[in-house]
Amino acid sequence: MIERRVTKRYVRGFIQAAHEKDCVDQVEQILGHMDRLLKKNREATAVLYHPVISRKRKKKLLRIFLGEEAPDILEKFLDYVIDKKRERILEFLYEEYKSAADSLRGIARAKVKSAVELTL
Repeated sequence: MIERRVTKRYVRGFIQAAHEKDCVDQVEQILGHMDRLLKKNREATAVLYHPVISRKRKKKLLRIFLGEEAPDILEKFLDYVIDKKRERILEFLYEEYKSAADSLRGIARAKVKSAVELTL
C-alpha cells in the first residue's frame, strides 16, 4: 500500500517532465513493455529487488529492458529510482503512469455495475 502511494508521488513529478519533453506516449509504451517483461521474468525482478545487488547492475538490467529507443528522461528517472533505493515501485510504475497519462489526456476510467443486463 505504501509503495503505491510512493509510486504516485514519483509519477506525478515524472509525468510533468515527460509532458514538457513531449514524450508521454513514448514513455507509456516503453513502460508497458518493461512491465510485461518484469512480470514474465521473475528472476530479473528478484535481481532488481535484491538488496545485495549493486545499483550499477540494476541500472544495467533496466537499460536492457528499456531498449535503444528509450528517451533520456526515462533512463534518468529510473536511475533516480534505483539511486533512492525505491526499486519496489517498479511493480506499480506502469499502472500509475498510465493513469496519470490518461488524466493528462482528459480520459476518465469508470466501472459500471448494473442490477439488470445492459444492452447497446
